[in-house]
Amino acid sequence: MESLIEHIFRPLQQIFTRTVGYILFCDYYVGQLRGDARWLRSQRDDVRKEVSLAERQGMEATNLVSQWLDAAASLLLRADDIVAELPREGAGGSSLGRRAAYRLSKRADDARAEIVTLLEQRSTFERVADAPVFVRTEMLPVTTPLIGLDALLARLGDAFQVDAGSGVIGIYGMPGVGKTTLLRHFNNTSLSAVAVSMDIHLIIYVEVTEHYSAAAVQRAIGARLGLRWDDERTTKEKALALFAYLHKWNFVLLLDDVWEPLNLAEIGVPVPGRQGRSKVLLTTRLEQVCDQMDVAMKIKVECLDGNHSWELFEHKVGNVLSRETRPLAQAMVSRCGGLPLALITVARAMACKRLTQEWDHSMSVLNLAPWKLEGLDVGLLTSLKRSYDSLRDDSLRSCLLYSSLFRGELLKESLVECLIGEGFVSDFTADDMDNLYNKGHYMLGILVTSSLLEAGGDYHHVKMHPMVRAMALWAATDCGKMQDRWLVRTGLQTSATPRAEKWTNAERVSLTRTDIHELNEAPTCSILKTLLLQSNRFLGRICHGFFASMPCLRLLDLSDTQLAALPSEINLLVTLHYLCLNNTIIRSLPDGIGALVNLRFLLLSKVPVQNIAAGVLNPLTALQVLCMDRCYSSWIDVDSREVESGSSRKKIRRQPREGVNLRELESLKSLHILDIAVQTFYSLEKLSLSPHLAGHLRNLHIEDCGELRTLLFSPSSLWEYMSKLKGINITGCCNLEKVLVVGGEYSGQQLSSSDSVVNMKRLEVPTEPVDIDNLFRSITVSNTNKAIRAKSLERAKPVTLLPSLQSIILHDLPKAKIVWQGGNLEHLCSLTISSCSSFEQLLYLIEDKRMPGEEASRQQSLTKSIFPNLKELELQDLPNMKSISPQHITIDFPNLEKLKVVRCSKLKKLKLVAGSLRELRCEQSWWNMLEWDNENHKSAFSPSVKSLH
Repeated sequence: MESLIEHIFRPLQQIFTRTVGYILFCDYYVGQLRGDARWLRSQRDDVRKEVSLAERQGMEATNLVSQWLDAAASLLLRADDIVAELPREGAGGSSLGRRAAYRLSKRADDARAEIVTLLEQRSTFERVADAPVFVRTEMLPVTTPLIGLDALLARLGDAFQVDAGSGVIGIYGMPGVGKTTLLRHFNNTSLSAVAVSMDIHLIIYVEVTEHYSAAAVQRAIGARLGLRWDDERTTKEKALALFAYLHKWNFVLLLDDVWEPLNLAEIGVPVPGRQGRSKVLLTTRLEQVCDQMDVAMKIKVECLDGNHSWELFEHKVGNVLSRETRPLAQAMVSRCGGLPLALITVARAMACKRLTQEWDHSMSVLNLAPWKLEGLDVGLLTSLKRSYDSLRDDSLRSCLLYSSLFRGELLKESLVECLIGEGFVSDFTADDMDNLYNKGHYMLGILVTSSLLEAGGDYHHVKMHPMVRAMALWAATDCGKMQDRWLVRTGLQTSATPRAEKWTNAERVSLTRTDIHELNEAPTCSILKTLLLQSNRFLGRICHGFFASMPCLRLLDLSDTQLAALPSEINLLVTLHYLCLNNTIIRSLPDGIGALVNLRFLLLSKVPVQNIAAGVLNPLTALQVLCMDRCYSSWIDVDSREVESGSSRKKIRRQPREGVNLRELESLKSLHILDIAVQTFYSLEKLSLSPHLAGHLRNLHIEDCGELRTLLFSPSSLWEYMSKLKGINITGCCNLEKVLVVGGEYSGQQLSSSDSVVNMKRLEVPTEPVDIDNLFRSITVSNTNKAIRAKSLERAKPVTLLPSLQSIILHDLPKAKIVWQGGNLEHLCSLTISSCSSFEQLLYLIEDKRMPGEEASRQQSLTKSIFPNLKELELQDLPNMKSISPQHITIDFPNLEKLKVVRCSKLKKLKLVAGSLRELRCEQSWWNMLEWDNENHKSAFSPSVKSLH
């Protein structure tokens, strides 16, 4: 009976006692919880320290410990909340009602029981961390077949060899070209095999994307490692943890779609050494990202060639092509420019089109407004526009948009001039035009490394991919919403011009490379700023009044057309900044040109102008760039001068003629760049004596100068002011016998301009080394020249001969040869010699000084570097040329990259050193008949040979 009472009433007693205790002793229960929570917190912190130490050693917490830490953290938060509910000292639990006191005590007691359980679990931990267990590789989804990328896949495999010397590898290229496809295929195929052979423990893939953060990259890497991140940890603490894990393992980190340089060390990734097994492989559309991340090997993904493009297109379009639609499909493939994303997008859009009319219409849309083709704007153009939007400022974006007005390769210098003329290239720090040109080239370089422009066939050209161009035009027209804002019809084989009403809302119009014969309708264009009509080979007429309603026009390009005259209303274009008439057949410069008072660029190269009225150029006070090379050269001689006839001296006064003279150019005080042609000694001398004209001379064309017998490249004052001269073109000088290159710098003994001219007429090729100073002193000069010379002698500052000269062209010079006596034209990059029938070798050498014992060794072959920076050498139509190097001398061209030899039938040997040669263009028959002293010499040239067609 007692046991029954015990069994029934004792629990009731305990419940009653605890209930009353909860109400009466609330302070006690909460206090006990506070003490136990303090003990649990200490234990929790100790476990954390042990885990942190283990992580630094490349280990990771066990699942049991991770769960215990999570439970402890949650329980401590709950305990803190309970303690906070107890009123402050002085009131205590007695201030609570019975119900509230009971509940708070009950919660405190339950929490304390859980703490006791956790503390008991803590004592059972044998270890807090284990070595991590990794899944070596993970397969990545791929939707595009591997077409045309096999060579790059193999190259990536080679880069992963231990001795490849490539710790960080960068894959770059334009958007949609297949970088991610290549990376994922490599991960799924080759990398798995490489990982086994190279003992790689872990492959990590992270998609970085445009709007990345270091924390997001750390989170992705940590997730792949199976790490549990505490949100309270800083980025630096996470980096230390990652570094502790990764530095003990051989890993491969795949970073896809990187937009900005990542600091691997700050993220916590050990930077792989060149000879280590760990690798970082990244993809980016920005080449500069590779450079700024110290990439050891850069791999550019190019667009597909024609065959692979067609293979990919056929794979995606399916079996819908017929005999009638196949040619149109091939034209579409060509229009995609080998860009895989464009080929895929267009193929999907055409997969359900079977009628010829559907394909024909789609082709027209692709040519004129590609964004209207189904799916092209959402997929391809949006992806490309992300690169455009990411450009760092509006001037770069404007440059890119402006470049889309052209098609094909663009001469960088011409494009920069247009950009300056339009005002897209400006700099408050630029104090002259040279700085603006340099900045323009710098901006184009940024667009190239951003994969929005492409390098052309040489250093001087760039081009734009057709799909990038489509994106740019789409962006320029507010994503196609204002299509008439830019009226662009380039490269179309049509003679039709857009109707006049189409021009009304146009801001820019580009009708280039078409079959237009005439512009016979005068449009009204109140906001038109740019009009490009160049490269229309049949365009010979522009109707009267065509330019009458273009009050805002800033740039007009009529180059490479058949225009023989400008419309009379050209004088109305008073806002014009840039006028290009290059390579037209205009023979007279109209008086209306003088009304263009805001004109900054006037380009007249290769224009057969025979008449320029006096005073036409004077009003052009804003003119900064004047290009008249291979143009007007009959500058009027207005002064008298003394010339020698035998031993007598007589004064000849040239009779004034109607026309323009060099003094008129002198009046253009804003002029910064001048390209000019001259055909008399007098004009050349006047030019050389003008600090303003000679100091801003960029290209000099000497043509049909029968008086010229010797052209002396020496430290004479003929070249003194021409420090910015970049190109010299000498053509049709039938009596020119010698182009003499003499070493040295300007010194105390300088030669006057007239001395140089006389010297050019009288100097014979010496048989012994020439003492230039004695030669100069031996020449008798006029009183006027003595005065000039006296002034020159006051200046003794050394100046390098023609420090900016980059190009020399010698053409149609039947008696000419090059004679070298010491020194060099150290910045010369390009040398072209053509139609010079007396050339037997590239140059003749006359040693300036002979070293002791040289006579005894003259039979030994010597090597000389006379053109140390020459990159391009062209030899054409030289029927008597037998050798490039003189006897006993081999010329070394250390930087020569391109050599072109055409119709030089007597040239039997290539006696030169050209270690950097990339391209030798020649006729195959000439190459086959060349004679070689040894096969090694032939083998050195063979890979660079490209046959002329």
